[in-house]
Amino acid sequence: MAVSNNFKSGNISFSGYHAETNGLPSTAVCNNTLLPLLPDHIQSPATVRHLINIISSIIDNVNYGQPVVITADQPVFAIAKQLQWKYPDLYGEDKMIIMMGGLHIEMAIENMIGKWLSGSGWTELFFKTEIASSGRSETLLKSSHVKRTRYAHEWSLWKHGWLEDAKNLLSFYFGRQP
Repeated sequence: MAVSNNFKSGNISFSGYHAETNGLPSTAVCNNTLLPLLPDHIQSPATVRHLINIISSIIDNVNYGQPVVITADQPVFAIAKQLQWKYPDLYGEDKMIIMMGGLHIEMAIENMIGKWLSGSGWTELFFKTEIASSGRSETLLKSSHVKRTRYAHEWSLWKHGWLEDAKNLLSFYFGRQP
């Protein structure tokens, strides 16, 4: 390893010393691809099938044998799953994984929690404490505004003292804080 003149003379900062002595960090290689925007309508099954073919060929070129993982918004996800079921020889579940994007997964989870909380008095709590109006507190059950609904769930967890437990549970399963 090459050591600079500043290191030999003793005129080096703490961070500079550790940068010189530790060398380069070991990093894992991650190949991500962002496809260009399309002039065609994405709701077309032909367009989605074309994209699946392109993504599959890119993955085979970069990492041959790796299963294809495609994330998509809810409408495109539905079309891709229909194609996967219609053509199992080409796009079967043994060849590729098609999943909803993070936003739609969060919306589905918040909508499910809203169904559980319906009629429990949870929305009246927000109305009586003047955090939200009656109409807005009802929309928290349907997850029509994701950020507002997430904040409401975090607030109710914090109010009951369960927020730290929920964060610890998430970090246990996902290896990081949300």
